[in-house]
Amino acid sequence: MVYLDGAMMIPLLRGIAMWKCMHCGLEVMFQAVEPEVDNDGCHFICPGCEGRNPLANVSGNDSIVLAQPD
Repeated sequence: MVYLDGAMMIPLLRGIAMWKCMHCGLEVMFQAVEPEVDNDGCHFICPGCEGRNPLANVSGNDSIVLAQPD
């Protein structure tokens, strides 16, 4: 896995971008879930357990690059 500024970048499994649920461990294809923003910040909802998984913007400029925090 690649780390940038203390955040875990999107892990790759056989070349497919994946998020990993921190609650149930389900690996979800990046395009299968829509990142959301609420008062607590960016996150995605796991389709398996419906757990909230935080995401962080790791871009150093005006663009948005989402990653899963450690």
